[in-house]
Amino acid sequence: MEHSRRDGWSGVAAFETPRRRLLGPSRGPLVAICYGYRGAPGQWWYEQVSQGLRSRDLTLPEDYVELTELHVAPSHQGRGIGTQLLRTFLADRPEGSVLLSTPEVQEENNGAWRLYRSLGFSDVLRSHRFEGDARPFAVLSRSLPLPDQER
Repeated sequence: MEHSRRDGWSGVAAFETPRRRLLGPSRGPLVAICYGYRGAPGQWWYEQVSQGLRSRDLTLPEDYVELTELHVAPSHQGRGIGTQLLRTFLADRPEGSVLLSTPEVQEENNGAWRLYRSLGFSDVLRSHRFEGDARPFAVLSRSLPLPDQER
């Protein structure tokens, strides 16, 4: 709930559609979600990433949307749902770029990494450790709008 109150918050979701509808509109279970908001000083993620960038004499851009969450149920992965959600989420965003963090995986070999690379995300910070999580993360960025979403 706290995230939904942040400046610039928006989100999209995907629901399983029943194969056969008897009456009216119907939605099945939630199968994917994507949301984020405008990044700003004082936010936990902003402060954590800023600290990592400062150690490398870098800074966060002033005008970005943080892709906070993008999740697709395992049974629905590989169908393009993540791509559709991310494109919908990023359409008409006023910020100049989008940033996200994702766990590092060997040779970037998973669906999340394939999705981000296919949309042109590039490295900002690698092997970053967030407070309270021992796993290494990558911070990735992409300028906006996406090529097929020119304003």
